[in-house]
Amino acid sequence: MRKYGKRLSEYLYYNRQLQLVRIPALKLESHPGESESQFQNRLADILRDRIAAAMKNIEARVKSKQLSLERHLVKARDKID
Repeated sequence: MRKYGKRLSEYLYYNRQLQLVRIPALKLESHPGESESQFQNRLADILRDRIAAAMKNIEARVKSKQLSLERHLVKARDKID
């Protein structure tokens, strides 16, 4: 039984091609059997999530800098008064 399994594996390895879409810059590739449109939809979801996370990070950093600048402004106004 194992003999046939090994033969089948070898046959598939050498005679069948698996078409995958790859995007190395994002370290993503399509799943076996996934159509290109399904991959594009999945890619859009992943990118939307990554953009949202990046925006959240940027907003947090800007908020932190804004609070710091406001504190400096209050201290500067106190020195003037």
